[in-house]
Formats: sequence, structure tokens, C-alpha cells
Amino acid sequence: MLIMRSILILPCSKIVENISLFCNLEVATNVSVSWRMFPVDIEAEFMNFFVKKMLEIFVPGRLCLLGEHADWACFMANKKGYSIIVTTNQGLYAQVSYKQRSSPSKQLHMTYSSHLQPNTSISYTFYCQELSAQKLIQEDNFFKYVFGVLHILEQKYSSILHEIMEHVESIHVDQYNTDLPVKKGLSSSASICVLISRAFNQVYETLYQKRCFTIDEEMEIAYLGERFTGSQCGRLDQTVAYGKATMLLLQYDSNKQISISPISTPSHKLFFVIVDLQASKDTVRILQGLQEAFLHFEEEHNQPTDFHLQANQYLLEWNSQLVLEAKEAIEQGNATKIGQLMKQAQEAFDSYLTPLCTDQLSAPKLHLLLKEILQNKELNVLGGKCVGSGGDGTAQFLCADEASQQRLIQFIEEQYHLPCIALCI
Repeated sequence: MLIMRSILILPCSKIVENISLFCNLEVATNVSVSWRMFPVDIEAEFMNFFVKKMLEIFVPGRLCLLGEHADWACFMANKKGYSIIVTTNQGLYAQVSYKQRSSPSKQLHMTYSSHLQPNTSISYTFYCQELSAQKLIQEDNFFKYVFGVLHILEQKYSSILHEIMEHVESIHVDQYNTDLPVKKGLSSSASICVLISRAFNQVYETLYQKRCFTIDEEMEIAYLGERFTGSQCGRLDQTVAYGKATMLLLQYDSNKQISISPISTPSHKLFFVIVDLQASKDTVRILQGLQEAFLHFEEEHNQPTDFHLQANQYLLEWNSQLVLEAKEAIEQGNATKIGQLMKQAQEAFDSYLTPLCTDQLSAPKLHLLLKEILQNKELNVLGGKCVGSGGDGTAQFLCADEASQQRLIQFIEEQYHLPCIALCI
């Protein structure tokens, strides 16, 4: 029998304020409830109905130093290959909150909002047949990636969702800040997919004091979720799950497996500048054009051209040679050699890949900037090349030292009015 020691009659907002002070909890006070009587021992009831646990998540972007397109190319051809990935200091910032369940239910609700699309949010109810993810990914915005990941969780990880569902009624992900350039070849789409899979991972960890997904599983969910939207992405983008300012060697084997290992870097740093070219690129179109180099080999009635043969050889053989030489140079701290390999990679990219998608890969803004920066000896820039799939999205430069890095940023911002990001590894 509940014994009422005393009764308070207060506005709900005042009750919330008093309890939050007493319990030292961070809560929202804009709850719309009319006057009513509450028992003094309201804390348990309050925890069930009002308090949302708050979690912080950061997921960086990534740039491919060398070995872009090797992931899907090696898998399509059943060949070995390599890439070197550098994750950025910039990325996506989100706050994840969840409401504890107050009564038994077979439903779990999820909402997502982003400052990139203000005054708009999406809502999803798992196992609701009337509103399937298949229907929701048609929108051409970031929301489709969220729906893609939710679909994979629903289809392949239902046992995890049901464990969360036992204690949680709803989850909200608020992407409140993004300092990573979006749609510029820095894997912003993979970042949002990893962010959503990690949100569920961290909610689970809070409930059960253990994670339900490894980093590799988070990456797999993110990859499958992005592919579900129709993207032709490979598997190197999801390495953003490894955290910021990390250099990784990715090895693809003939069985379509990927192994990831950190590259040991010397005590002195490598100084990169990432430049947002503020132009447009169509990654889907680029991938379609380049993948023709492999589809021609799979279909007997197609006769591969010299361009297809050269693109195939570059992505499967020469690319790997450049990556392995760069790995050795990184471990030795030979920044000059790394810069030379970056320039060689861009020259080969232009010669062997651009002819397969000239409308996107001719990239006039990228090539103008590369030419003028690399010919300017006063800037002391060791190398430069495209980022990601290529095209007029983003450029990357390697500078001799920190002073050269700052000088290059100032030069580009003053002369070209393009935003830059400094990255030190």
C-alpha cells in the first residue's frame, strides 16, 4: 500500500526543476502537463516518464591518402589490394537520448534531427509495416542514410533491438553540429551511417554494461545501410568508425575480406591541408563509369577497350604498389617521398581513370589548384591530389612542416576564397 506522506500542488515545470536539482539530472523542462497532485516520493515515477539519458557521439570523416577505388575494384575482380586511410579531426557531433519504458510494449520508436536540415526531423517505428524503410529512402538527403541503417538493424539484428526494447521506449539522435564538409569526398554519408549504428550500440552498452557491436560490426551495419539506399560505395569509407586523426592500412583479399591495421607513424607529424573546392561532383556517376572497366570483363559479349584495360591494371596492380611504397615512407617519416607518391597517383588517376568518366573527373577546379600550388615553390608543398572518388569535391595537400601548412591555408583562403581544414597526423 502506498502511503502518501505529503502532497504538493505545483506546476509541472516547477516539479521538474525541483527534482532535477535534487537528483542532479539533466532534463527538459518544457513538458506540457496541467496542474495535478504529486506525492513527494515522485522520483521513480519521474525517472520512468520524463528523464532521458544523454549520450555524446562524435564520428569523423576520412580522406583516402592513396588507393581510392581499390576496395570495390579488388572485390569485383577477386584480387588483393590496398588503401591508406586518414581519418579527420572534423566530423559529425550528435547527442543521443533515450526514454525508459514505462509499460510493456512491442514497439521501439526512433527519431532523428539534424542542424543541416533545420525545423525537420524524421520518425521511425520498428516493425511497423505501414511505414517501411524501403519507402523512406527515396528522399535525396541525409535522412535516407538513417533509414538505410534502421532497415539493416531491423532485418539482421532483431534480437538486439528486442533486448533494447525491453527497457527503452524511444531513442532520439540529434546531430547538432557538423564541421566536416558534406558531399566533398570525405565520407560524410558513411559517417552518418556509423553514427546511427553507434547510437544503438551505446544505448545497449548503457543498459547492459557491454556493447552489442564490435567496431567491425558497426562498420558492416553502416556499409549495408548505405548500400541499401542505392549507393555503390565500397568498404573503405566506414573506417571513420576508428576515430579521429588515425592512419590505417586496409588490405583486401581475394575472398572479399578486409583487414585493417594502424600504420605506425614517427614522432614528428605529417601536415595535411584539405580544401573544399566548393564545386559539385556526382559520386554515383563516377562509380558507374569506373566500374564499367570490370563489367566489360565479366560479360562475354563486351570487348574491353584500352581504357578499360588500363583502368583495370591501375586499380589492381599499380595502385597497390604506390600504397605499399607510401606505407614504408610513412613508417620512416619520409614526408618528401609521400608527397612524390601523391603526385604520381594523381597523374596515373588522370591518365587511366578520367577517360572513363570525363564529365566528372576532368575536374577543372581541382586541376587548376593542384597546378598552381605545386608549382609555387615558396609554399613548400610536397604533394597534392584528389580526395575520395575524385572530381571537383575536395583536394588534399601534404606540407613540409606546420609553418608551411599555415602559409598554404592563408594563401588558398586569400587567393581562392576556399575553406581549408588543417590535419596533423
